[in-house]
Amino acid sequence: MKTIQLFIIVLSIIFVSCKDKPAAKVESSPEIQEKLKKSREELIKRKLENHSISGFKSKEESVSEFLKELVNSKQRIAQYKSLLNNFEKEFVFFPNIYGENTSLDVTPLEDYRQTFDRLEALGIQRLMESNLEASNLKNIKIVWKGSKQYGNLLIHKIGRIEVIKKGSTIEINQIRSLIEQNGKFKVAVVAP
Repeated sequence: MKTIQLFIIVLSIIFVSCKDKPAAKVESSPEIQEKLKKSREELIKRKLENHSISGFKSKEESVSEFLKELVNSKQRIAQYKSLLNNFEKEFVFFPNIYGENTSLDVTPLEDYRQTFDRLEALGIQRLMESNLEASNLKNIKIVWKGSKQYGNLLIHKIGRIEVIKKGSTIEINQIRSLIEQNGKFKVAVVAP
C-alpha cells in the first residue's frame, strides 16, 4: 500500500503543471545537469522532427477501445493499439510536453521515462484487478476535466470513467489523459 501511495505522489509531481508559477532554479550535481542538457537537446531535436500518432476518431472511441483491449486480451502494454506506443511516447508525447513547465523540464529523460512506464504498468495492473468484463463496457460515462495545449498536442484530462458492473457503478480513475493530434486520439497517461 505504501508503494502505491508513493507512486501516486510521484505521479502527482510528474503531471502537475507549474505554468502560473515562476520557474525555479534547480540545484543539482554536474552529472544531473549534464543529463538534463542531453535530454533537452534530444527532446528539442525530436520535437522538430514533427512525428504523428496513430489513433482513433474521437476521445470516447479511444477510451472505449483501450478498455476493450484491456478486457478482451489481457495483453502486454506494448501491444495496446489504443495506448501510446514507445515510439509515440519518445518522439511525440515527451517532446511536446517538454518546456511546458512539467516535471520533464527538470528530470532527465531516461529517469522520467522509467517512472512513467512504472506508473503505467501499475495503472494497468490496477485496472485488471477490477475484473471488468466486455458486457460492462456497453455503457460507459466519461467525465472530462478539461483540455490543454502542449506543443502541437491537445491533452484531454479525464476526471473519471463510470462503468456499470452487476448493477453497481464502478469508478475508473486510472486512465488520466489522452492526446489529440491532427484529429486522432489516443490514451496517453494511465497510472494507479
